[in-house]
Amino acid sequence: MPRLESPAHWEQAAGPNVIRPLQAWLRRCQEKLAHDMRWEAWQLDFIPLCNRAFEGVSRFLATREQALSDRVRNALQTAGYPESRETLSRMALNVLASLPGLDCVLCGMRRTEYVADAMGVAEMTPVEGLEILSNFQP
Repeated sequence: MPRLESPAHWEQAAGPNVIRPLQAWLRRCQEKLAHDMRWEAWQLDFIPLCNRAFEGVSRFLATREQALSDRVRNALQTAGYPESRETLSRMALNVLASLPGLDCVLCGMRRTEYVADAMGVAEMTPVEGLEILSNFQP
């Protein structure tokens, strides 16, 4: 846990380092204990517990990441970005898209929600991108 940086990092690390080894172990146990009723009962309790634990890790990391997001949002507003209820990613993309001479901003599109969020930037009122970046103090 201490080395996990974000929910996205957890998603990347969980598969190869936690979920797949756990699934392999469960398969091996299933082969050995398939006819033992105690195994079935134990497994029915264990899997939901694991899922709740994984969700807890995600929530913990999201909470920790929120503090950083709040600091960046405050820094953007201190630098001149108008008060906004937009997502932080839209605010950042809007600053970049408002820079004179910049024709394209590349951003991550790992999830459908990210694409939908980024597409909304085209409808936003441009801001003073150069001024905001000049004043930005992370």
